[in-house]
Amino acid sequence: MLKSLINLGVNENTGFDSRKRVRFTNIITCLSLLMILSLLLLFSSWGVNPSISLGLLGLFVLVSIPLVLNFFEYTILSRLWFLFQAYIILVILPFTFGEESGFHLYMISGFGMPLLFFRDEIKWQKWLLACLIFPCYGLVVWHFKMFPDKELILDIPIENLRIFNEIMVLLTVATMFGAFIRENEIHFKMLSEQRNQLLAFEYARSASIRYAESIQKSILPPTQLMNNMLPGHILFNQPKDIVSGDFYWAKERQEKRYVAVVDCTGHGVPGSLLSMMVNSLLDSILVEVEKPSPATVLRLLHKKIYNTLHQDSVTENTMDGCDIGLITVDPLYETVSFAGANTDLYLVRNNKLTTFKGGRESVGGYGNGGRPTETREFKEQNIELKAGDLVVLSTDGLIDQLNPQMQTFGDHEFEEVLIRMSSSEIQSKSSYVNEAIRKWKQTNDQIDDYLLIGIQTPD
Repeated sequence: MLKSLINLGVNENTGFDSRKRVRFTNIITCLSLLMILSLLLLFSSWGVNPSISLGLLGLFVLVSIPLVLNFFEYTILSRLWFLFQAYIILVILPFTFGEESGFHLYMISGFGMPLLFFRDEIKWQKWLLACLIFPCYGLVVWHFKMFPDKELILDIPIENLRIFNEIMVLLTVATMFGAFIRENEIHFKMLSEQRNQLLAFEYARSASIRYAESIQKSILPPTQLMNNMLPGHILFNQPKDIVSGDFYWAKERQEKRYVAVVDCTGHGVPGSLLSMMVNSLLDSILVEVEKPSPATVLRLLHKKIYNTLHQDSVTENTMDGCDIGLITVDPLYETVSFAGANTDLYLVRNNKLTTFKGGRESVGGYGNGGRPTETREFKEQNIELKAGDLVVLSTDGLIDQLNPQMQTFGDHEFEEVLIRMSSSEIQSKSSYVNEAIRKWKQTNDQIDDYLLIGIQTPD
């Protein structure tokens, strides 16, 4: 019965904070009703006038109204009504029974009730409601001083009434404090359960992504293959997240070595899904076409992405693609052929850098005309290499990295790093790139995937 009264107005759709406030209102209301019933029993034992008992019964009905309001889910009105009637009763009772009765002691709880009723709901208003108790208390004190010898309207043992009120005040304060502690314990328990659920979810999500990382890494060219194909190559690959939208690709077909850096739309999980598809499509092109040129590979890759993602359909939101830089190099490092889609090739020779611009359209997705097309052509450039040349392909993550002053690393800084990196004095060139970008971004977060591949011809 008591539990049902305390949970009036609480259902499965009631939020946790609202549940606390409703329960606390019901607890204080039930305690007030208990006090009124106790007074009825006391007054009956003292043989007071029956009209006083009827008055207390009327007060009992008045005080029970917050329970009714909570039952119909008028929770804010319930609390405001309780405070309104409580302040009136806390003034009338001391006026009626005098200072010796101890009724004014209940005002101790009057300050705390608004703060507990509205502690997570309204801000300055709850303090205003709490401070209303001070003028009420001032009015009672003024009354006691003006009428110190007022006779009681009832012939009752005043000492016993004061003892009763002192006990009830202690019980009220203890109940309010206990309810506050209890609700906080429930809140803490609920937060702990939610935390454990989030930790379990995060562990499962992290384990899933870690497994996805191992799958994505498995499609990358093995280290031994890279060393055999491209002796002394430079590789700097640092994803922003666990899985990446950037990947590198290397194959050897009939004395021709293909190397590419690919930046798929997005990063993290979406980018990694697209990267798996693009890697597979690149492999299929080398199977279907004998010794294709870089420009041919990009043209065929664009068509395959266009058809695979149904980019001919205006109703499908699949206008994704990739930026790619692709080169072919002969085993003797004599010539390199390059084609790019939003990706450039950098050549460092004798501490001077030359940039070979790739096309300004991506592979897949929208073109310069603002709509996808099934065919897209890419320019191819052939470059004669000399001893000591450094050829570099990179995605845009390094260039776009911000420092604390919100400045990008930019082309100038990036090109300076490539020039310094070409020096034979720098042994670990990938570590040099890593240190350069680390010094630039300082405390800033990495904003995109980093990927750079370099090939340096023997002296």
